[in-house]
Amino acid sequence: ELPSGATHSIRKKWGLPEHACLVVMAGFTRPWHGHEKLISALVHLDERYEVVLVGSESAEVTEGVMSFCKERGVQDRVHVIAWQPHESVDEIVYACDVGVSPLALEVKKMREARSLKVRHYFTMGLPVVLAGEESDAVSNSGFCEKLKSTEPQEIAKAIRNVAAKRVDRETVRALVREKLTWGAIARETFDFLRGLSEHEGTSE
Repeated sequence: ELPSGATHSIRKKWGLPEHACLVVMAGFTRPWHGHEKLISALVHLDERYEVVLVGSESAEVTEGVMSFCKERGVQDRVHVIAWQPHESVDEIVYACDVGVSPLALEVKKMREARSLKVRHYFTMGLPVVLAGEESDAVSNSGFCEKLKSTEPQEIAKAIRNVAAKRVDRETVRALVREKLTWGAIARETFDFLRGLSEHEGTSE
């Protein structure tokens, strides 16, 4: 459990800017993550927005990302962090302001996904920019900004919108505990099965 108000010290620890609006993608190296789309969206956002990519697997990966950033003139606003143990990733995500889901689901021919990445952001209390469909109550709450498309301008617009909501982290985390713990999922499954049973009894 990370203490309230720890954001400043965590940003300092990881060399992240104190006053920027940090947009994070934790795990970004797979084709369906679409980190290039997020970087391209940065071109359409003002200077206070910066991107944090967590999980570079090698110096070559980092160099490739930074080369892509330089081509778009945003290299000073993108922070690439090497692969880290889970506890450190928790810290970094917690210190950010907005989480971004995978942006290239079309690579896997998918329109709907239950991304562990999205659940991780919610657990840390972050609002999320969401591509594709998610059926969970949290994903369909006011803590998400659903993308109409994954064009850079649309991603940038969604980031601005969700950042402007100034979501209370503890409210997000409370909803996660209510809706996404194993106990909550078990209760939801039980209620669903009980509903089926009662329906069958009525029809007889």
